[in-house]
Amino acid sequence: MLRAKAIGILLTSAILSFCSSNSLAQSQPATDGFAWKQASKSWKLGYVTGFIDAASWAHGNVDAQVHLLKSLSAKDREILAEGKKVWDYGNIPYVQLVDGMDDFYVDNLNKAIKWDRAISYVRDCIHGEPKDYLETELNFERKLATQN
Repeated sequence: MLRAKAIGILLTSAILSFCSSNSLAQSQPATDGFAWKQASKSWKLGYVTGFIDAASWAHGNVDAQVHLLKSLSAKDREILAEGKKVWDYGNIPYVQLVDGMDDFYVDNLNKAIKWDRAISYVRDCIHGEPKDYLETELNFERKLATQN
């Protein structure tokens, strides 16, 4: 009897957990090219501003970690410094990123790519990354978007 009750409680908990996580997933706002197109210019600017603020914090946090981890080898410091580039959005006006995202999502093949991935690609374009690098990055993002 006690075992059956425990199993019943576990099953009920599992079902409730699944239902709540499923409804949470459905209530998440869309962050793809279709949603980007429908957003207002001021909303887009707000998103980019928040994203860049977070990226600036992360960029500075890597610097702080490298400074604190004095025991790192030169090679490890080099790897961390290279990884820091992921968060480098410095000297790019917010409106330039918004315009770049608008242009990015004109291509129907990019519509399924999430905003956080698209903004990184736009940044790389603005930074003047080599064409073959950008093509590889874009192909990767398109494949990743179709798997979600």
